[in-house]
Amino acid sequence: MHPKHTEPNKHARDNRRGGIDPAALAAAAVASAIATIGPAGPYTPVGTIIGITIMLLIFGYDVDPDRTPRQSLAFGAITALIGVLVLGYPMEVIFDPDILGGLAVLGHEHKDEIPYSNVPLAATIVVWLVLTGFFYRRDRRRNA
Repeated sequence: MHPKHTEPNKHARDNRRGGIDPAALAAAAVASAIATIGPAGPYTPVGTIIGITIMLLIFGYDVDPDRTPRQSLAFGAITALIGVLVLGYPMEVIFDPDILGGLAVLGHEHKDEIPYSNVPLAATIVVWLVLTGFFYRRDRRRNA
């Protein structure tokens, strides 16, 4: 009979601080940054899908968090950046002077005649700040 083997890194994985795989957080940060600073133009439905996918990655690997307030702020800021991607296309439709034209983007990737976003920079910053505060508070409550 073979003796039972325990998983060698089990205790290291259980005692990890931060509750999220650092590689997953780094990958999400890089992916969302690339998607955010990518080609100029309006937010698209594909960007929203990418944001939702990255958000699922972050929350899928975030188990039993034990973060300091500074770590919670970093987690909140990254999650908010991803949230801006998720909300980008709905904001694009809301700020489009021709609401039906904004919805027409669903038929193709983007409007060729509009190489810029209709979402004001101030709106993007406010959404990011609000989401950062929301995710920070949510994370601190989970750590309490």
